[in-house]
Amino acid sequence: MRGSERVARRLWRIGALALPVVVTSVSGCGNRDSVDGSAVVEVDSASVRVLGTSDALADVRDVDVLNDGSVWVVNSIEPYLIGFPPSGDSVIAYGRRGGGPDEFGAPAGFVFGATGVSAWVLDVGRNVLVEVPTPSTGRSELGLPRDSVPLGSIQPGMGLMSEHVRSARIDGTTLVPRSMGSLSSGVWSFWSTIWGASLVGVDSTGANARTVLSLAEELGDPPSYLQQTNGFPPVPLWFRLWTVCSDETIHVYDRMSNAVRTYTPDGTEIDRIGLPEPRFDAVSDREFARATFGLAAAEATGGTGVNLAPQDSAQVMQRLVQAVEGAPERLGTFMPRYVDLRCGDDGGLWLQPIDLARSNLRGGADWIRVTSDGTARTYRMPPRFYPYRFIDGRVLGVQRDQFDVASVAWAELPPS
Repeated sequence: MRGSERVARRLWRIGALALPVVVTSVSGCGNRDSVDGSAVVEVDSASVRVLGTSDALADVRDVDVLNDGSVWVVNSIEPYLIGFPPSGDSVIAYGRRGGGPDEFGAPAGFVFGATGVSAWVLDVGRNVLVEVPTPSTGRSELGLPRDSVPLGSIQPGMGLMSEHVRSARIDGTTLVPRSMGSLSSGVWSFWSTIWGASLVGVDSTGANARTVLSLAEELGDPPSYLQQTNGFPPVPLWFRLWTVCSDETIHVYDRMSNAVRTYTPDGTEIDRIGLPEPRFDAVSDREFARATFGLAAAEATGGTGVNLAPQDSAQVMQRLVQAVEGAPERLGTFMPRYVDLRCGDDGGLWLQPIDLARSNLRGGADWIRVTSDGTARTYRMPPRFYPYRFIDGRVLGVQRDQFDVASVAWAELPPS
């Protein structure tokens, strides 16, 4: 078997385990209408203000801001943590790979809601929470209980290739997404265990953990879900389609009812916010393969992320496309409607629709802001700007210039 064929089959086997759900066209290029039929609210590129940059910035996994105004970034390569002080002083770079006291196994993102004097990072390589050291604090660690949260049970679920993991602090408890399944356990074993996945709360000592929300119990039973997706398991994007708000509430997107459901810290449901009906699209085999794998980048660069000759890269892409089976209308039912859910500091929820033109199950420039009464409005972010936090009428994120150099930046959010 040639190398290109082995790569194609391996990628498709991975995809077959982690694929399938629904597509909305509100993020499509050229669509100037909001989800409520009104004009899209454009976030002006001129409002973007760069806070700082560093040659060490690569792929950014997360961004957070502390009480003193300093901004911290979780980087995909060493140094893993990069800080930008509000005074404009020298950039702080910290964190190498390893198991030592000042090293990380796999830093996966900040603990949302834990920001204060310092920030906390979830290190899934060692199953510990790490306090980011600042001039006024030292480094401290909090281990997760291995009996309740075994090593390897916290999975990204942020796309097929991303290592970002969402975690959050609420009511003195740190929530982490736990699943007992794995991509190597086989398709049916994986899908049967993914339904046992839960949001687990770890107390402030790290000694005890409890299940706060169970996916199987809250988001519909597997047979009903599979019936809605024509017998195929859905993409397990629930790992990132949850968030917490400052009013100590947990929000989870429920695809079965097309709603965001609201829970108290003890897991009691208190509200349900209905979302606008999505506009479903037919999805071609190439669009499906492009959105699922890294075909968009491969088509642009002539490579697939592995060491293959250009002709082999073309064969990999073609084999992936040929491996997709199903009518365009059916393929449309497999894809996710949304790929991200975040909470603004004013309690408004921000949902990001999937963009078929982007690879690895990602969204584009459009974000939908939903209020507690279900009012929805589409905001279009500036080109090459990716949001991470919605704070004080602004959005904190990463801006990439025409040379793909990343900078931490703010953008003003215009009134709707």
